[in-house]
Amino acid sequence: MKRWQHIAIKMSLANLLAIALAYLFSLSNPITAGILAVLSIQLTKTDSLNIALKRLLDAMIALALGTFFFYLFGYTVIIFIVFTPVFIALSHLLKLEAGIVPSLVLASQLLLFGAFSLAVILNALALIVIAIVVALGLHLLYPLNSTKALLYYTKKFDSLLQSMLKIIVDNLRDKTISKENKTTYDDVVNALNEMLKEAET
Repeated sequence: MKRWQHIAIKMSLANLLAIALAYLFSLSNPITAGILAVLSIQLTKTDSLNIALKRLLDAMIALALGTFFFYLFGYTVIIFIVFTPVFIALSHLLKLEAGIVPSLVLASQLLLFGAFSLAVILNALALIVIAIVVALGLHLLYPLNSTKALLYYTKKFDSLLQSMLKIIVDNLRDKTISKENKTTYDDVVNALNEMLKEAET
């Protein structure tokens, strides 16, 4: 199975599990948890952990700043439009860019509710926590067989390298490069290049 197919499956599972958990805890807007979980799926476990922490912190900042803006100036679309560049600039300043989109999604829920409510803020935080936990859990449990694949590529690389060295030795002995050896050599080089691209991915 190709890597993008694994990612698609992980995203689908993340969406399903996050929505199910949000429903289980009787949270408002459970679909949002699913969307946030999909956004939290990254290519590697390390990326996921780093981004998860940034998103959680950025979400807390967005909810605090959004509450401040809406409470002082009113729960209107104009205020949300004014709040957005301020929040984005702050996120960039704090190097939390990865959390901008999910955090704006959560801040929009404050606007939709239209009044200050601690319950709405806690609900939004619960949604992002569920999304992050589900995404991290899937990264830990979902089998990608990366180690097995790398071992396969290592053995294949060794085999191709042996073939290449044999061709070079044969050419040094004969002091001429036969047409057959040249073709074989080119084939081995092409195979190595393709394999290295796959291994790097």
